[in-house]
Amino acid sequence: MLARFAMIAAVMFVSLGSARAEHVLYAHDCCIKDANDPKAAAYEAVVEEIRREGFTVAFDLKTGAAGDGEAGAQRKAAAIADQVLALMAGGEFAENITVVGHGSGATAALIASGLIANRRVNYALLGGCPRNSAPAVDYAKVMGRFLSIMDTRDTESGSCQGLMREDVFYKEFSVSSPEGGSLFLRADGESLNQWWEPIVSFATGKGRRGRR
Repeated sequence: MLARFAMIAAVMFVSLGSARAEHVLYAHDCCIKDANDPKAAAYEAVVEEIRREGFTVAFDLKTGAAGDGEAGAQRKAAAIADQVLALMAGGEFAENITVVGHGSGATAALIASGLIANRRVNYALLGGCPRNSAPAVDYAKVMGRFLSIMDTRDTESGSCQGLMREDVFYKEFSVSSPEGGSLFLRADGESLNQWWEPIVSFATGKGRRGRR
């Protein structure tokens, strides 16, 4: 079972059922110890719910053995960039690719955007822009189309306003839930409507399919 858990980065590929696939690369938050960590089960539940809605999902979970902290985030960013560049080299359109980052995964997504350097790739930042992240994000290098989703009770991340360059397209909105940042670990219908629905609409112009 441990073979399922990638040692560099967590990525999730989702087919949205169009003639050309819509790819989502998902970078989760840090500090998952092993397969028995409750956070691991939460991410598995999210993937399973998306699968039930008709999406094809392949999921790799990054455990603590791969290294958290600054070096781990840099490796995760490089891995995300490699995946995106490989998709585009294989003929996929940049606008059909969305990188979703949660917590430290959002830091990795922001750094990866500078490595990818394509204005048409989509990025969704769950929790918004990380505060006091390690490594620090060089926003002068950030590039792409960004959707920032904040929870008003989340103390780890916040608004991207004033951080993004003026020529970078980004949309931002906030939700308010009792869970705070844990909202993005929840796979119930109400929670998915708050954070997954906007991502699908942002990336594809379509709403969620399947069960509500």
